[in-house]
Amino acid sequence: MIISHKHKFIFVKTRKTAGTSIEVTLSKYCGPSDVVTEIAPREKGHTARNFWIDKARGVKFYNHMPATEIRALIGDQTWNSYFKFCVERHPYLKTISLFHMHRHNQSGDKSQYTFENWLRPDNAPSDFFMYADERDKLIVDRVIRYKDLERGFAEVCEQLGLPCREIEARAKADSEKVPVELTAPQRAFLDEQFAKEFAHFNFAR
Repeated sequence: MIISHKHKFIFVKTRKTAGTSIEVTLSKYCGPSDVVTEIAPREKGHTARNFWIDKARGVKFYNHMPATEIRALIGDQTWNSYFKFCVERHPYLKTISLFHMHRHNQSGDKSQYTFENWLRPDNAPSDFFMYADERDKLIVDRVIRYKDLERGFAEVCEQLGLPCREIEARAKADSEKVPVELTAPQRAFLDEQFAKEFAHFNFAR
């Protein structure tokens, strides 16, 4: 997550949407007082800074922080005057990508680590709350579609007056991918899990 006071923008980082790659690219243009949150594992070109608010109380800006929490910490005046954006992805593809990441992080024999065994509610969480309020109203200024990421990112950079027009590196790329073909029950499960995304963005089913 990034709060750039220099360029007056806030990047709300959702999951499995090239968020780390976007952070690496944008952090290079952030000023010394801008907030860039920690990521793990560390990525070359990414320098976290100014994320602590109160160490004694353990209050800080953090990776994948919901927009409502960011707004509460920086105040309505700053929030309303900055450009807020994030990226969202088709729920089916997002969930499959998350599975590949989890599978990649497993040690030992992965042959029994299948999508069917892995898929459950806590492994397919909706990110809608990260850029919407309690009434399910979007509170960011733009949600870039992942399928249009390159064009959308270039348009945002141009709007903000940033010299970058493309995402310079792809971090945390999925590896060791195994074929995943969703069954009808799995699609129905994801349709329910991501009902708000399907309703708002009209994703194909």
